[in-house]
Amino acid sequence: MLVSGGMCGLVRVVDKVPPHLAYLSDAHAAAMRDPVCEFLHADLRCEEFIAPVFNLSGGLKFNYVFNCAADTRLGLEESIYYANTHVPCIRFAREAATRQVDKFILLSTGEIYSPDNRPHREDDKLAPWTALAKSFVQTEKELRTIPNLPVIILRPAIIYGPGDMTGGIERRLICGAVYKHLNERMKTLFTPDLKMNTVHVSDVCLAMWHAATLLPVGSVFNLCDKGNTDQQCINMLVERIFGIKTGFWGAFWSNFTMLYPGSAIEDINTKHMQPWVDLCSQAGITNTPLSPFSDADHLSHWHLCVDGSRIESTGFAYTKPAITQELVLEQLHYYIQMHLFPPLT
Repeated sequence: MLVSGGMCGLVRVVDKVPPHLAYLSDAHAAAMRDPVCEFLHADLRCEEFIAPVFNLSGGLKFNYVFNCAADTRLGLEESIYYANTHVPCIRFAREAATRQVDKFILLSTGEIYSPDNRPHREDDKLAPWTALAKSFVQTEKELRTIPNLPVIILRPAIIYGPGDMTGGIERRLICGAVYKHLNERMKTLFTPDLKMNTVHVSDVCLAMWHAATLLPVGSVFNLCDKGNTDQQCINMLVERIFGIKTGFWGAFWSNFTMLYPGSAIEDINTKHMQPWVDLCSQAGITNTPLSPFSDADHLSHWHLCVDGSRIESTGFAYTKPAITQELVLEQLHYYIQMHLFPPLT
């Protein structure tokens, strides 16, 4: 968006994974090759790499810093999230403040609110329900203490769309393919009304630019579409896309499963992993970051329910107001075109 839209004179992308190993689409790879875009290979967990990221010739400085760096894998120890997410962000933010950037945008998470089914607003009490979310709460708090840091915080719901590999919707798509292969009904833990609020990746990108150019320093905004997405909505999309039947285990059996999470996780992964490997093998896919693997976080009855309307009062408009079959198919075809997901049959 920044490159194709001609919004910047220079975009510097910093990551420990080089572009040719980052599962970029042709469009993203082309953007990375554009003269406006510059890639810097650096592991920001190492403090010595941080200052050089900001160096520009001729006394120039970067106007905006977008921090999307985080270890988004579920089920890790809090110490890992602290080392891989919190520490790099704080070090990077301190350097950004020293370099007098105009805005520092943190992409946080909507998982920092209590996991009930009430739409949470930005001023609600924080009650993070994953170790990653706890790390973000700590990060948000410390960022506000850094002198002269022009920080803005965005808290997205479940991000989906082309390019997303870890948001959560992709796992439902994988399971849909698995159950079509098995010719079985796909049943999901808990009940249809479990909230899985969503926001499209393109709207997240637009909101980040809106924050950098228009929103006031120190502000916090949720990002969530108007669809009030829940498990029933996602399952219906999976049904139509894969031509399978879906259902739910309900509260009793789901809560019983939570009493023995280790055994349940082993059974679930045994059920899903080998068929997924078989599907990929049949399609000639030898390497994909997509996986149906589950851990204990996936067995929890946690609603993700946020109110994303406040940012609209600043002139921002969601271009994808609700998740649809067309938008999910766009995400699925993105995987298929990159040879990361078996073709639909």
